[in-house]
Amino acid sequence: ARVRARHEPPRLAPSLKELQVTKLQRQAADSGDRLASLNAAQLLEQLFVMTAFYEPREAMNAGDPARALALLDIAEAIHPGVAFVCSSRQEALTRAGRADAAAELRCPSN
Repeated sequence: ARVRARHEPPRLAPSLKELQVTKLQRQAADSGDRLASLNAAQLLEQLFVMTAFYEPREAMNAGDPARALALLDIAEAIHPGVAFVCSSRQEALTRAGRADAAAELRCPSN
């Protein structure tokens, strides 16, 4: 909630810590407690969808590609190498006036 409430783009490390991404990733991978694992995986998916799609779209619509890029960094940390995140990053870079950086990105074809 605090990540969304800020006006400046969220910084990656503090955001990952606040959202407990590493902890959730560990819990999701732990097969010892299936219920906790599934719960953590579900929370990670919700975070991913918000930071990969909804929040960056809102930022782009508001004319804030820097915020969209910061949110996409969080999504990338949750699920690295997702083609949609990469193509969204290209769009945000282009809107930020960095078409050269967007053209250098090599997105996977998932």
